[in-house]
Order: sequence, then C-alpha cells, then structure tokens
Amino acid sequence: MLDSTNVQYDNWKTIPDLNLKEFATDKEWEKYLTKCQYGQREASRQMGYSSNGTIAGAIKRIKQKAEKRGYSPDHSMDRPVPESFSVKGVSTYYDENGERKGQWVKSSVNKEEEFEIAKEMVAGLIEVIEPFKATPLDISLEYRKDICAVLPIADIHLGMLAWGKECGKDYDLNIAEHNIKGLMQDIFSRIPHCSKFVIENLGDYFHRDNQAGYTEQSHNPLDTEGRFRKMARVGIKIIHYAIEYALNNHDTVHVVNCMGNHDEAGSIMFDEGLRKAYEKNGRVTFPDSAAFSQYYTFGNNLIGCDHGHKKKFDGLPLLMAAEKSKEWGEATYRIWHTAHYHNEKMKEFPGCRVEAFNSVANRDAYAAGGGWLSDSRLQCILLREDGGEYDRVSSYVRNLPVEK
Repeated sequence: MLDSTNVQYDNWKTIPDLNLKEFATDKEWEKYLTKCQYGQREASRQMGYSSNGTIAGAIKRIKQKAEKRGYSPDHSMDRPVPESFSVKGVSTYYDENGERKGQWVKSSVNKEEEFEIAKEMVAGLIEVIEPFKATPLDISLEYRKDICAVLPIADIHLGMLAWGKECGKDYDLNIAEHNIKGLMQDIFSRIPHCSKFVIENLGDYFHRDNQAGYTEQSHNPLDTEGRFRKMARVGIKIIHYAIEYALNNHDTVHVVNCMGNHDEAGSIMFDEGLRKAYEKNGRVTFPDSAAFSQYYTFGNNLIGCDHGHKKKFDGLPLLMAAEKSKEWGEATYRIWHTAHYHNEKMKEFPGCRVEAFNSVANRDAYAAGGGWLSDSRLQCILLREDGGEYDRVSSYVRNLPVEK
C-alpha cells in the first residue's frame, strides 16, 4: 500500500490517500487532489464549478469503487482484490485489547466483468462468422448413409501459455490454432463422407474464464497468453473451420458444447453465439438441453457428453440409464465421451462404455511440475447406424510440423 506520510502536505487541508488512485479516472483523481489541497468550496472555485456537488460526486464514486474492491480504511478494509473481482464479504477479528488480529476477504468475479466477457465473445463471433450462405454438397461423391462421424475435441485450453524449456514444448494461441487445424485436416482427408457429422467440444476449450487469468473456483493464477478477445477470436475460427468443412462433406452437422472447469461461463457464451450464427441453417443442429451432460442418438447408438470434472467416471453409466431410460432401452450401443484427465482412459461397464480423450494441448507449468505426460492427439470415431463403432481415425501432434 502507498504511504502518504513520506510526502509533504503541510499546507494542504487534508492529506490524500494515495491508495485511492487506482480506483479513480484521471479527472476524478484531479478533483480529489484539488479538494484535499484547498478544501471542497475553494476546489470547486479553482476548477470552475458552480456547485460543490461535482467534486463531491467524483470523490464518492472513487470511494464506492474502492469499497467494491475491498478498500475502505475507515472500516478496517485495506486488502483490495484484483480488478476483475469484487468483494463478497470481509470478516475481521480482534484480540482482547481491541487490536486487529486478522482478516478474511471473500471475493468473486465482478458481474460487470462477466458482462464484458460476454460482449467480447459475441463481438468475436460477429467479426469472424459472416452471415450463413448455403453450402452445396457435391452430389457426385458416394456417401455412407449408415455412418456417423464423431469428432471429440478435448481440453484445447486456448489462451494457455507454456515455455518449452520449462514444459517440454511451447504453447500459445498461434501454436494451438496451427495444431488443431493440422490435426483436423489430416483426419478430414481420411474419413468417408457420412450422413451425420458430430462436433463434440468436451470442455476446457478456453483456458480462462475472466480477464484476470484466475480459476473461478479456487482463484489460482493461470499461465495465459493474449487478450481475452484474441483468445475468443481464435476459438471461433477453429470451430467455424470444422463446421464449414462438415457442411461441405456431410448431410447434417450436430454441435455439442460442454462446460469445462476452466470455461464454465465462456462455454455458454460460445455455445449461444454459435446457435445464433447458424440459426437459419437447417443442416446445423444443437442439443435442446442446457444441462452439464449432453446426449444425442444416431440409429441404435446413445452417446453422452460431459467434461467430467463434476461426476465420477464410474458413475456415468448409471446416470445415463436414469436420465435417458427410454433411449437406453432402445439403444444397442451406449457410450460416454469425456475429457478433463488430459490422457486416454477407457472402461467397459455392463451395457455401457466410458471413455476420456487425450488433450490436444501441450502441458503447462503445473502439469510439467507434477510430471504428467500424455500423447496429444485428435480422434474421429465412426459409428454404424445399427449400433457400435465401425472404425476410428487418429492424428498425433507429434507428427505435425513445428509451429514457431
């Protein structure tokens, strides 16, 4: 905190609190300092205001902004939270002599900040995606009407920053876009043209959910790269690339967006923006549900999608049977697609399979420090209409040219 006592204010009416400066605009700070130096009436005269209310209002706004961030020395609040957070409550405890012994400060993401995040996400959609124009199918190609191609996208963590000397490989927005598009191009060239193409965003598509770069639940700092708008823009470009490919090569496209622990708010804005962008396209569909777990069917297949951070891996089959009992009874093949673990994990249960997919992202400092490794890859699963897996195609990041 700044200390005003080291500056000479002998002739000032009031010693200014320099810690208030971060909560003030330049004009508000000028009014505050002038009031401290001359008093409110003379300050109004010096600055050419006919009423004392102009300066008083400016000072009130400064203090209100400071209080929302947790700074109000008159009330023993002197631990402000980051700019993108607001204080939910302050608990101060004192010893037997009335001296302050400690203090707990509870904070949450500023609602205004969440609104700004939403605006940036929508702005990115508007800028990147042009109004939909019908994409004609090449009718000369032979289609597999009995096949659905499923593209699970797990843990891209767009906006994450990794230094190769620390983490093994560099990672930033340019590398992420290069890698995911390269993997998609490789897979798209090796799968048949199908009746249905499903894009499953299984969560943690974005690495952060706020401008400050903290996790929402525990407020742990994240290694982030680029402005929030830049992150949103790259995310839109990647999903737009996948959807447009699918529209050119498959009858229908179904897009599933799951909420991850890194992007619970951002994934909602992302999903709603995509729905708006493609609302006039009858060939692009989205789930009706707004729940954490999403389900869809293809012929005799029942597929569940969830990031997996809130549910037990072994409990997913019973959840599917309870939430989709009718579809469970009609299906001959049932499977869950999840993420979150960053490495491949699969387990067979009676009547259902649960699978977690590799992360496409390189590891960050936290994962490198913990010694966690996985082979980054993207897969496309081909399902038969009469039930069951027909084939799958994989593409590995290690086989791509290195993006500098």
